[in-house]
Amino acid sequence: MKIFTEQDLPTPVLHDKHQTYDVNTLVRVWFQKLQEEVMEAHEKAVYLQLAGDDDEARRDELAEELTDVKTVCETYLHALGYDDRERAAIQQRVNAKNKRRGYFVPMETQAKGGDGR
Repeated sequence: MKIFTEQDLPTPVLHDKHQTYDVNTLVRVWFQKLQEEVMEAHEKAVYLQLAGDDDEARRDELAEELTDVKTVCETYLHALGYDDRERAAIQQRVNAKNKRRGYFVPMETQAKGGDGR
């Protein structure tokens, strides 16, 4: 099992070319940034779908844009005062909740009453 280092995980950013991100950042600004990153990911996803899933370059571009979305969220949580351990604990709670709800098992398997094993 690989042990992930801090460099492997989403790291909050403190600013970009136009904006500082901290506790004083307006909610509107946070969600504008998130929407910007989601739209960039959406564009890359459409390009990948048109090109075909075997286009490695477009697939990598989409992966990077999706990771930008994660980074905005991590940055917002950081600005709200959650350190890396607290953010990890929140992620564990969300993962556990999703597991309890059966979200990790394909819907077809759930319909048959199985758990995918």
